[in-house]
This record gives sequence, structure tokens and C-alpha cells, in this order.
Amino acid sequence: FPVTIDNAAYHRYGGRGIVVCKEWRESPASFVDYMPEQPIGGTLERIDNNKGYEPGNVRWATMKEQSLNRRPTILIEYEGERLCLKDLAAKVGLPYETVQYRYKSGYPLHKIVSKDKFFNNGK
Repeated sequence: FPVTIDNAAYHRYGGRGIVVCKEWRESPASFVDYMPEQPIGGTLERIDNNKGYEPGNVRWATMKEQSLNRRPTILIEYEGERLCLKDLAAKVGLPYETVQYRYKSGYPLHKIVSKDKFFNNGK
């Protein structure tokens, strides 16, 4: 259950202070009692990736939800939603590569999502 120092993933978990709380380590049944039944396809997710596995910081999530919590994932606020670049591109009907290029080049949001191919290339 805990990731030990000789584990290849240690730097991503224990090395950052990510641990399972003492209550759940000592009594896995208390974890089972705390969590609702695991939905089909559900995976355990930490709500705040900088905190450990503890009451108030875990929930069941889909793999897609989990993928959005990875540190390299870029989330953009657009029309009241938090979207990753890939979902933003799909929502506005642009190729992902275009949206990614514009974002990494420092374009403002209105130009990142613009379908106008001829806007000034300046930021």
C-alpha cells in the first residue's frame, strides 16, 4: 500500500510527502467504511495532488478525470468551464496542434480560440 524508498515511483509520492493516513494504514477497513462503493471503472483519486490519501482528499474518478490531474496537464478557463487544451480545441472546432501552438506561444485566450486564420501574428 505505501510506496517505499526503493520503489521507482517514490519521488512522485513518498518523496513529496504523499502518504496514506495513519488511520487507513492501520485499519484498511476504516478506508472501506469511509469510501462509497467503487463504481465500475472508478479509480482512486486525490483531490489535492499535494496532499496524501486521507479523509476529505480522496474520491472515485474515471481515467479521463484522473488524466486531467497530471502535473503537465494545462487547464484553461473558457466559458465557465475548466478544459484541457485537447477539450478546448474540440469545443472551438480547431486542431489541437493549433491551440497548443498558440497557447505555448503566449497568445491571449481570444486569439487561442480564434478561427480567423489571418489575425495579426503578434500577441
